[in-house]
Amino acid sequence: VAIDNNLSKKTENLNNFNWNKIEKPPLFFFGEEGTGLTPGVLNLCDYTLEITQYGSIRSLNVGTCSGIVMYAYTSFLENSTNQNIEERAKYDAFESEQNGSYQLTLL
Repeated sequence: VAIDNNLSKKTENLNNFNWNKIEKPPLFFFGEEGTGLTPGVLNLCDYTLEITQYGSIRSLNVGTCSGIVMYAYTSFLENSTNQNIEERAKYDAFESEQNGSYQLTLL
């Protein structure tokens, strides 16, 4: 999942993103404030997300951006309803395979 401020046609808004579309725990790629992600990295990603921003400056610090995105993702997992039990079980199974720990990589 790419998170970038350089908009493309396939970019989705974080607030409206359906986390159920993801088939396994995501790997997040965060773009730099000025240049964003390279075209090569963007081509590797199944989804590109943006965080809604208001005003003339469309840039967030990568640490702030990563916190917002990971909070949104973990909130989705925490707030899973009975409709999402299968999704949560899929992530729980993956966690067991990883000896009970998740690995987050910030690039």
